[in-house]
Amino acid sequence: MIHKKTIIPEPYAGGNESVRGMLSHLASYKTALYIGAKGPNGGTFFPELLRFGYDVTIVEAWKPNCKELERQFQCKVVNSPIQDFLPATTECWDVIIWWHGPEYLIEEELPDILEQIQRRANHLVILGSLTTNMTETPVDGNTYEIHHSVLTPGFYAFCGYNTHSLVYSSEDGCGGNHIIAWVNKDILTPIAYYDQVFSSEKYYGPSGALRDGLYKWALGLAPLSGRILDVGCGPGRLLELAEQMGLSIDGVDYSPVAVELAKKRVKSARVFQEDIFVTDRISQYDCFFLLELLEHVMEDIDLIEKIPSGKFIVASVPTFDDFSHVRFFQNLQQVDTRYRKLFSTYNHHSLGNVFGFFGIKK
Repeated sequence: MIHKKTIIPEPYAGGNESVRGMLSHLASYKTALYIGAKGPNGGTFFPELLRFGYDVTIVEAWKPNCKELERQFQCKVVNSPIQDFLPATTECWDVIIWWHGPEYLIEEELPDILEQIQRRANHLVILGSLTTNMTETPVDGNTYEIHHSVLTPGFYAFCGYNTHSLVYSSEDGCGGNHIIAWVNKDILTPIAYYDQVFSSEKYYGPSGALRDGLYKWALGLAPLSGRILDVGCGPGRLLELAEQMGLSIDGVDYSPVAVELAKKRVKSARVFQEDIFVTDRISQYDCFFLLELLEHVMEDIDLIEKIPSGKFIVASVPTFDDFSHVRFFQNLQQVDTRYRKLFSTYNHHSLGNVFGFFGIKK
């Protein structure tokens, strides 16, 4: 993930320019969802969408604003709070922009909303929010203008977003800081990166035992019967430990280098080079290891939901950020918030620089 900080000379400077750099390839996209548009121009960046001929849908919670938007622009305007709109639609858009809006919601509500926004975006999501609690009363009767959250880069990282913090502090200590958070699905980590990492002797070679504690913890939870699949098995170190313990575990990974190394490492193991999202092997297994995997997958919830009900899952997520991570977790409460709802039985465990959790899929 990417996290940048820029010191700005005056409050709120530089935000528009930073975002416009991300929008440089707008012409290649066609549809957009603009959340919370308002004002004579429809909101920041709205003119760019119109200039490129976008098919724009506006979602605006305050009804008087909707009437004005419908009068000014020839586009679809939906009068709804975003937390009500997203669950009621199956539509997706190439670009979703929510500029200075997340801070108007309660922080506890936002992780689920931001996840839904990612799911609805085909390519690009851009968010903007203040880091100070500026508005505590309705503006012209609009209660949706009240700020309920003070969000941080760490919060957005937990939700799977890159961030650019624009920081201004005056001599009297008053800040004018804001955060740009974004996800660009067109520049996710390529397979070639993982091929290179898996070839590293330091981290994955025969002498590398950095992950053995995690792997042995997971193997200790494995059921005594049934078939087990290690999803994202990498070069097969867990498969090797399992063989030493008398367990037979299959592996799957989408990196050809990882699969080749795993087959050499554990000649008796069945290892498949496949995308877990499209494979038809899921139904053949009773237990799934998702170790050091979910933090690399944008659609981590979709992956778990692909596993049938009643199956046993052992998973881990990191406490630290990395280039290839789309999210990380600062505490077990964050892990529980994201994953507990997917299990009928659920337990968690702290394992140093990773959090482990396991249970029966709901």
